[in-house]
Amino acid sequence: MELTINIFALNEKHNKVLALTSEEIIISDKKHKTAESVLKSLEKKGMLENLSRIPLSQVIRLEYREEENTLEIFFQNAEGKEKSKSVVMANTEDRAYVIQQLKDSRNFVTTQRAEKKWVPLAINVFWMAFVGGMIWLGLTTNAALARGEEIAYSGRNRGIKKLMTMAFEFLGVEGVWAVGIGVIAYLIWSAYQRFQNPQTIYSIHE
Repeated sequence: MELTINIFALNEKHNKVLALTSEEIIISDKKHKTAESVLKSLEKKGMLENLSRIPLSQVIRLEYREEENTLEIFFQNAEGKEKSKSVVMANTEDRAYVIQQLKDSRNFVTTQRAEKKWVPLAINVFWMAFVGGMIWLGLTTNAALARGEEIAYSGRNRGIKKLMTMAFEFLGVEGVWAVGIGVIAYLIWSAYQRFQNPQTIYSIHE
C-alpha cells in the first residue's frame, strides 16, 4: 500500500514544513513540495536537514488558541517522558485538517478552557523589562556619543551593535524616550485587553 503524505507549509523561521502520514507527523527545517522529496529525506538521515518524527500512536494531545495559527503537539518520547513541539501553521485551514486527521485516527475529542490570566501579563512584563533595558542602552549610548567617545564594535554581533548605535544616534535622547514609552504604553494596553478577554485554549485528546 502506497504511503500517503500530506505536506503543509509552516509560517516560521526554522521549521519549513509539516508532513502528515497515517503513521506519523514529520517536521522539517527544509522546504518540501512533494511526497517524494519527504521520503528521500527520511531515507537520507543526517543530510544537512533537521527532522522531527512523532508517531501518531505517541501523540498525547494537541493544543491551540483560536486567534493564532500555532499548534502545539504533546507526545511521549522513547523514554516515556512527555515532550512538546510547537509549530506555526500557514493558516487555520491547514491546522484544522491536521487536527481532524488526528481525531479520526485516534478517536480524540475536543475540549476547551480559558487561558490563565497571569500568562499574558508575565509575557508582557518580560517585554516591558526588555524595552526598559533598550531605553537605558539608548540613553547611555547617546550620552557616550555626546562626550565624544568612540563606540567599540567587537565580537560576532558587531554588525548588529553598529546598527543599534546608528539607530540610537538617529533617534536621539528624546526619540529614545518617545519610542520606548510608546512601546511600553502599548504593552500595558494589550496586557489589559488580554487580561479582560482571555483567549480560549482548545485541547484535542483522548
